Amino acid sequence: MKKDIVISAMSNYEWKHLKNWFFSLKETGYQGDIAVILYNDPYNVKKKLLENNIIIYEPKGNHYRQYMTFLPEKKSKIRYVLNKLGLYNSKEHIASNPVVVDRFFHMWDFFNNIKQDYDRVISTDIRDIIFQKDPFNWLDDHLGEHLLIASSEGLKYQYETWGIKNNEDSYGKTIAKSMLNNIIINAGVFGGNVKFIKDLCLVNYLMSFGSDVHNPDQAMYNLLLGTELIKDKIKLTTSADTFAAQLGVIMEDRYHKNISEKRPSIKENLVINDRQEIYAIVHQYDRNASLKRYYDNKYAQ
Repeated sequence: MKKDIVISAMSNYEWKHLKNWFFSLKETGYQGDIAVILYNDPYNVKKKLLENNIIIYEPKGNHYRQYMTFLPEKKSKIRYVLNKLGLYNSKEHIASNPVVVDRFFHMWDFFNNIKQDYDRVISTDIRDIIFQKDPFNWLDDHLGEHLLIASSEGLKYQYETWGIKNNEDSYGKTIAKSMLNNIIINAGVFGGNVKFIKDLCLVNYLMSFGSDVHNPDQAMYNLLLGTELIKDKIKLTTSADTFAAQLGVIMEDRYHKNISEKRPSIKENLVINDRQEIYAIVHQYDRNASLKRYYDNKYAQ
């Protein structure tokens, strides 16, 4: 029987960094599987994951080979010299290959090898996500023939300095210029058909892996989703929809005049759209101090 799954990735986090994500999801009544791609775990979060029946996938390497762990991250000067001499490839070291990029490969690897047959997946960040409703109920009503549900940030690249620079650093000024009129799509929340998303993750990873910058994943994600190759397979949600609220760029006053969507609002610790409807997922909730305090206290354990 096919099942649904929510998946995320973490590295160097304590349980306090993901408890709000987990408990808020369970409180929605969600009955499917929950999985975490677990990288570095100095605080033994694995114990808490197991206690809460969360599926754990511990990566052993990238698409080339096993990670080399003989040279700690703190010895960066030694690593630099060895890399220049051709004696050390930093991209084969778990501390040097960023989790934000690796997570795409390991999502592909997870679904490529897992015995359970999954139908739909919701992929999210973990530290700054809470759930207000079961997101798969939203997919039931809105996915239709689409294979991917993505979430807009309500701002075009031409107005977002960080995004422009990230695109330029990742893939050069020519490609970055071609994306200036595109609405920024957030890579921290997406969902849909497992087979489609699995392949999308692999392509995103391989293209990101070829970049020299630390975090090219969002640039590549936006570039891919903007191509005619897959545009017709995507449903891009806005703040008017109730799939996911983005409380980052869209809530910042400096971007207000250029935002193309109405801001979400917070009422009695619920994040709602302009029609007073509750979002299923809230991303970057921790940027609102009162909302973060509310959830930290609600799930204090």
